[in-house]
Amino acid sequence: MTIPAAKVKSLCTSAEIELVRASRKPQLDELSPAELKRLAARARKLHDKWRDTKRSQARHKSRVAGLGKPADNTKLKAQIFREALESFEDRLQKLTSSNSAKSAAKPAAKSPAKSKPKTKAKRAVDHRHRRAAVRKGLAVVKDLFNEGAGNAPLSTMKPTAAEPAAVAPALPPSGGESTAAPPAKARSVRKPAAVKMSAPRAARVNSAEQLQAVTAAKQARVVRSGRTTRMLGHTQARGKRNQARRDARN
Repeated sequence: MTIPAAKVKSLCTSAEIELVRASRKPQLDELSPAELKRLAARARKLHDKWRDTKRSQARHKSRVAGLGKPADNTKLKAQIFREALESFEDRLQKLTSSNSAKSAAKPAAKSPAKSKPKTKAKRAVDHRHRRAAVRKGLAVVKDLFNEGAGNAPLSTMKPTAAEPAAVAPALPPSGGESTAAPPAKARSVRKPAAVKMSAPRAARVNSAEQLQAVTAAKQARVVRSGRTTRMLGHTQARGKRNQARRDARN
């Protein structure tokens, strides 16, 4: 039996009254599933609290007077929140079942089919197909190039210089025998006479003239190589220093 609202107001606080009012119509029909879950958790917590209080009071009275009977208000509050909890849970179950029925009634075609991941064997087959297609395309291109190079006209081909001009024998005139020219005699090649080599004469060498010639050759090489005048100046200064040292020794 549902406890009347007047009795609820006399026993509960304002927050508890709002909770009990939400568990009854018409407010119960306006709640969402998330709100139903939140209010059901609050109602379960309050119900457990007053249920434990009722049991503790009954144990206390049984020890004192020998008859365990809880207070009437505690018993009523435990019943109030038990009814609220049952109301929330029934409404939530109805909403859950209706939503699941609607989702099952939708056609399966609307849900996009998930593509299955390719297996290792499937990937290997696709890879082989792609490689075969690439090889076939390369073979076609190669054939086109070879065909273009092999269809050159024969008139454009010229005999090479290495081919002898008189390889084919001369055809005989009509009604007569072949008049082939006799083979030419091989010419004898004379060997060149040996040249007698005379021993070179011993030349007299002048050291001063030789030094001048070496210096002039060096200066000519510097000029030809495009060296700067600074390098040439260093060379001349080094020569002068060497000459000064030689003069000092003498």
